[in-house]
Amino acid sequence: MRQRVFGMMLGDEDLNDHADGCHYLGLQTAAGRDRSLARAPTLCRFENRAERGWARAVHDVLVARFVATFEAPPEEIVPNRRD
Repeated sequence: MRQRVFGMMLGDEDLNDHADGCHYLGLQTAAGRDRSLARAPTLCRFENRAERGWARAVHDVLVARFVATFEAPPEEIVPNRRD
């Protein structure tokens, strides 16, 4: 999952972008691995098995970690929407 999240942060929105990315040392380090990462077919199977409750739980963890980076929690979090 780390690989997919960091890949999206780098602009790799499509799974085929991970074809070469699985060998990038920076992405391997960010994902906590010291060898090649998953390829697109493995990531596709991973995403297809995800359920809505799982996605919500991941969302809650990411928001909680973001809020924890502040000394005092922000009063409001406004998403950056692409229109």
